[in-house]
Amino acid sequence: MKYVFGHPTVYGLVPLFNVNYEQNIPTLFSVILLLLSGSLLALIFCLHRKQHSKLRIYWAILSLGFIYMSIDEFAELHEKLSNHISPLIGDYANGI
Repeated sequence: MKYVFGHPTVYGLVPLFNVNYEQNIPTLFSVILLLLSGSLLALIFCLHRKQHSKLRIYWAILSLGFIYMSIDEFAELHEKLSNHISPLIGDYANGI
């Protein structure tokens, strides 16, 4: 589209699908997948709780973990946290 028709962003669609950035279609897809996974794990937790299974705590922890990852992906919590942590640990630890 860029070289043939002269539309480098395809009328604004390219930024919506760029996986290098946040707040776009791939991010929304990840949020939905993580939230759906967390919900299914919560359902499994509820079924194990009714059966008084000893494994129910593991399902609860997994469910909360996936729901947290969904919230983190949506709200960009780890990016905001890294902005505050980076000055404390220095530039050499950017990969962490």
